[in-house]
Amino acid sequence: MNKTRSKIVLLDDSIAVLNQGKHLLQDFYRVYTVQSPVTFFENLEHDIPDLILLDVIMPEMSGFEVIKKLKADLRYKDIPVIFLTSKSDAESEREGFSLGAVDYITKPFSEPLLQKRISNQILYERVQSALTDHLIYSESLVRNLENANKFTSLMLDSIPICCQLFNSSFKKIDCNIITVQFFGFKNKQDYLERYLELYPEFQPDGQRSVEKVLDFLTKVRDNGYYASSWMYRMLDGTLLQTENVFVRIEHDDDFVILGYTRDLKEYNLLLKTVEQMRESAQLESRAKINFLTNINHKMRASLSAMLGLIESTLGAEQLDAGARSNLTKAYDTGETLSNLNDDFLDILKIEAGRLELNPHEYDLRRLLDDTIAKNTLYIGEKPVSFVRNIEEDLPNHLYGDELRIKQILSHLLSNAFKFTEKGTVELGVRCKRDGNTVWLTAWVRDTGIGIQPDELDNIFTIHGKPEEDNRQTEGAGLGLSLSKKIAEMMDGSITAESEHGKGSVFTVKLRQKYVNMKYRSIERK
Repeated sequence: MNKTRSKIVLLDDSIAVLNQGKHLLQDFYRVYTVQSPVTFFENLEHDIPDLILLDVIMPEMSGFEVIKKLKADLRYKDIPVIFLTSKSDAESEREGFSLGAVDYITKPFSEPLLQKRISNQILYERVQSALTDHLIYSESLVRNLENANKFTSLMLDSIPICCQLFNSSFKKIDCNIITVQFFGFKNKQDYLERYLELYPEFQPDGQRSVEKVLDFLTKVRDNGYYASSWMYRMLDGTLLQTENVFVRIEHDDDFVILGYTRDLKEYNLLLKTVEQMRESAQLESRAKINFLTNINHKMRASLSAMLGLIESTLGAEQLDAGARSNLTKAYDTGETLSNLNDDFLDILKIEAGRLELNPHEYDLRRLLDDTIAKNTLYIGEKPVSFVRNIEEDLPNHLYGDELRIKQILSHLLSNAFKFTEKGTVELGVRCKRDGNTVWLTAWVRDTGIGIQPDELDNIFTIHGKPEEDNRQTEGAGLGLSLSKKIAEMMDGSITAESEHGKGSVFTVKLRQKYVNMKYRSIERK
């Protein structure tokens, strides 16, 4: 189920902090960065965020002044605020918390800590909102009762789940009929006198039942709400896992505690059913993948035999020009189908989690020369020139999956040549070493037909090939999707930029390991 992502506003006068925060959070939240408090307040009334990350020290207005202004406005006072600070001291933290901040995070950010603090706070706010709604509802019911004891009993008996009522001394004073029937007692009085028989000596976590229920009620008294699992021992000795929810309700200058008990037996049965359905779906999916993989292998064997026969026939001297041309076209078509078949098999392996990388030491320049030689054949008779823009001081030897790198570059180059009728296709390559890691960056730029803006976002999906391209050129659109998945397996990425009618540029960034030729060792860590 798709859910609207929570909105976070990051207010900081540092562009670097804004960029870092957005980079760390944008995959999980809608992140809006603001550098000026004035701009922040101008836009706040139009779109209220779920959480604000607020720098303490800013030139126009300090974070303390910003939160004071927020808390003074009824529209914004409940927005949770987390302070950001380069250095933390006890006095600043006390002031921040006294003004209503919910947390402090020290810069520079630790990504796991930042994610956890924010997710915990957003979850807390959602739970608090739900609890507040529940409390308001429960309190409104009680306030409308003219006779508290009489109408509380009527209310409890009308609810089709087990309900118990405690006074402010934590003594159980009432229950509904469903509770009596559920636990097998004769009547309410029988239940109120014997309900301790339902408590086993210890709960599953090892805590004594009488101590744990006291903890529950104390937390409800102090916080207004508490929920937890609870194990009952039924009168016949069987154990039953339940979920208990407690709510404090103000009453006659005092309070009572309302407890709800829900049997988790059906819920657990539902979870088990869902898990069984999931396992069944996985088995079915694996069976389909195995079937398609077998078909794929048979097709590959047939295509290999066909291509071998065509290649052997092309070697005959007595062929006339027309027959040789037809056989060459048939060979090219068969090779295209074979490549498509291989791509399809790789997609199946990735979806099944079976595609594995095979890293080894390889010669980077030879890899590039082989890939260029193979793919420049796509130029044919077209007025297209090929440009090499390869960095001179590339490392000669790297450690990675040579075959998969060739596969990615071949997809990008072949597409560029296919979609470019005239002009140029450029392959650029550069490397940047970071310790024992080498970041290999390659780009393919063409002057071809380009891609429509509304189609660019989906270009790397299996069905994301632009319709206009499908009408003009061959191909099933698997190559880019497969290339992206393989690049991500290498801790890398592929991006695309394009202007329709003017060309495209695809950039791939891959992480490789440096090979120390002096000692002939591969630095892998």
